[in-house]
Amino acid sequence: MIFRISLLVTLGAIGLTWASVTQSEFHALGQGTITASGTPGCQFTPAGCTVSSQGTIHGRLIGEADFASSLTVAWAAATPNGAGGYCAPASGPVQVTADQGVLTLQEQGTVCEVGATAAQAPHTFNATFYVLSGTGRFENVQGTGTAVSSVNDQGKLLVYLNGTLSGLASGDAH
Repeated sequence: MIFRISLLVTLGAIGLTWASVTQSEFHALGQGTITASGTPGCQFTPAGCTVSSQGTIHGRLIGEADFASSLTVAWAAATPNGAGGYCAPASGPVQVTADQGVLTLQEQGTVCEVGATAAQAPHTFNATFYVLSGTGRFENVQGTGTAVSSVNDQGKLLVYLNGTLSGLASGDAH
């Protein structure tokens, strides 16, 4: 009986802690360009290819911001995409710099060629992200969500982030 009461008190306290955390929906859309796609032959090495991008992003909770990412794509671990191309695991940080602070995310997911392998094949990236760190308004933020992006054959990038943030300092970014 004492164990049950202790368990209920503990669960109640945890519930109160969870209830006191404010969570906010986080959505952002952006565009940019690929600034580096790795050294020649990197797709054949265990280290993979480092793909860098930068651009602008606008969204709920961050307002207008700049982003820079650096993803490592492990093409040596690629699997067929079913259309003559390949998909490979990819991960790396994304830094979002807004007027009210910096939000650093870690993304992990899969990059896929769209269609068959080609020198300038379009690609998609489907991933999850979590918040690594933040400064300013984002200093004590925790969060997670999904990241989806696509790159056309000209290196133009579209980005969409969707998730939840908690511990956000008050501010007025929309």
